[in-house]
Amino acid sequence: MPAISVIMPVYNAGDYLHAAIESILSQSFRDYEFLIFDDGSEDESLSVIEGYAKTDDRIRVFRRAHGGHTALLNEGIDVCRSSYIARMDADDISLPGRFKSQYEFMEAHPEVVALGTNAVIIDPEGMPVGEVKSPGTHSDIDTFHMNGRGGGIVHPSVMMRTEALRSIGGYRTELEPAEDLDLFLRLAEVGKLENLSKTLLQYRHHFDRVTDRRRAEQMKMANVVLKEMAVRRGLKMDTEALVAPAILISPAERRIHWINMAIDYGHYKTAQKHAKVLLEESMFSRTYWSLFLRAYLSPFFRN
Repeated sequence: MPAISVIMPVYNAGDYLHAAIESILSQSFRDYEFLIFDDGSEDESLSVIEGYAKTDDRIRVFRRAHGGHTALLNEGIDVCRSSYIARMDADDISLPGRFKSQYEFMEAHPEVVALGTNAVIIDPEGMPVGEVKSPGTHSDIDTFHMNGRGGGIVHPSVMMRTEALRSIGGYRTELEPAEDLDLFLRLAEVGKLENLSKTLLQYRHHFDRVTDRRRAEQMKMANVVLKEMAVRRGLKMDTEALVAPAILISPAERRIHWINMAIDYGHYKTAQKHAKVLLEESMFSRTYWSLFLRAYLSPFFRN
């Protein structure tokens, strides 16, 4: 039996799929099975997956009609053959030492049921934007989630114990797209959550992220998750005040966010690239010219 089962759902991820798969096949830790679920993709994703499967027998391909990734994650939990499950998304990149670091930590800490890592945020073309430094201890992570904030563990970075996942019934599809917040809150009730301080994932942000497309729905479901958590744990809390209404982010606003973050983290080439794109779209915008100048002048004023 493999030591780790990697579960990756895929839906129309052709632009990023090669990099995601190769990052798993390039792991220094080699004892794993790679379960890839194609969610009825309409692009070349399935043919890409099948091509890799012909060259590596650790890959198991599951072809499904389009029904959403949460149900596929649960199927992966059901059919996997390992004691540990590593999540992976089809648009992200796992760094070579990820599985080794997580496996060794989980083996040494049997009380930990879910282990995430820090991540580098990359843009659609793979250029660095910023960093995600997740809270490190169980208490900090659980408090983060109890406050209605997702991302206390970066979902595609996590490794979890299969037994713990099965004991709580896996993901709850009816709570999508807040299913990961719900999962981590319930896992925290049967074991400890931790994050490695190492950066072991490149976390891709692009214009078609579920977090952006379904933000309002996600916040609504997060309130449901928090209410149920409060009942399970016997807590008295004003859950309605924990999650603020969401505002959809336009592509231009997304670029502005990337520019500011990239400058803050010293990724000036990334900031300059996106500033140029905005100016090409609107040459007479004072806001875009200000961002453009900031992107190009900031390196000269860096402390």
